[in-house]
Amino acid sequence: MDNTNTFFLTMSFPARLAALRKECGFTQQQMADKIGMHVSQLKRYEAGAS
Repeated sequence: MDNTNTFFLTMSFPARLAALRKECGFTQQQMADKIGMHVSQLKRYEAGAS
């Protein structure tokens, strides 16, 4: 495993979720629409509040 993968695996779920979303170039609204979730819930996941 390279350092990038090792770092990614040690990130928290909210940090990984936000990083993957940004890597794909999506806004929170675009990601929520793609996965069929309300944007408010996605924001709670990324904030670690849910």
